Amino acid sequence: MVADILIAVLLCALTILMGYLGVHVTLHPTEEPRKQRRFKIGFWLCGITAIVLIAVQTARNTRAQSALQTQLSKIQKNTEQPPNVQVTNTVPPAQVIIQQQQPKNIPLRKKEALYNNDLRILRFERSPYEPGKPVFINAYLKYDGENPARVRGYYKVVVVHMKEGDATPEKLAGVENDLWSQMIKGMSTPDHGMMINPKSPFWVTLSGPIITAEQVDELQTSNSGAVLFLGQFRWVDGVGDYELDYCALVQANPEVFITCPDHNGPVRMKK
Repeated sequence: MVADILIAVLLCALTILMGYLGVHVTLHPTEEPRKQRRFKIGFWLCGITAIVLIAVQTARNTRAQSALQTQLSKIQKNTEQPPNVQVTNTVPPAQVIIQQQQPKNIPLRKKEALYNNDLRILRFERSPYEPGKPVFINAYLKYDGENPARVRGYYKVVVVHMKEGDATPEKLAGVENDLWSQMIKGMSTPDHGMMINPKSPFWVTLSGPIITAEQVDELQTSNSGAVLFLGQFRWVDGVGDYELDYCALVQANPEVFITCPDHNGPVRMKK
């Protein structure tokens, strides 16, 4: 930037100097060979210097345009095929892994025909509780399919008040079913998804509500509050249309996630 400004100033100064020399020679002509030689040398020096500065300026502009074109090409490439993004969070990774629950009373051959396990949830990770900021959950997944897939997801995150002992399968069932019904009703909006390469890990963020200072105190008190989240991932791989459901809650300990009694298990194939 500074070099370009300096080159422009020098070119302007050379233009003024050459104009002045031309006016001076016109108004004050001289017959002395020595002075004539000086004026000629001055004109030649100004002209050569101007040519050199213009060449340098052109080369710098060419390099800048080339760098800009390279950056635009990278942006276009990233737009067509988003890069894998790795996120580092201050929250320690959760140690409790979502367990895939096999449906009961279904013969093994029938299970293999109904379920597709190419998409797996590896773990969850929650954000710190901060007043005036939304709480969010990071879900880390792995796609094991052989073909590229378009994945789209639906979810709901809520902060609930829980008394001591409420985090039981029986108590969670009612809250879970009500929240699931609300999420299903809100799925009428157009699908938004992202393309996933075969054998690739990826992650998504589930954004929750903004929490108050009172809710922060409740969430940080053991067995007093909880963040409940559930949803489903749907994907198409060119062969079929599949679905993966999930539901869990996290309380004061960011490393412990409790799975809900329902809406957790293998993928159900769409007929």
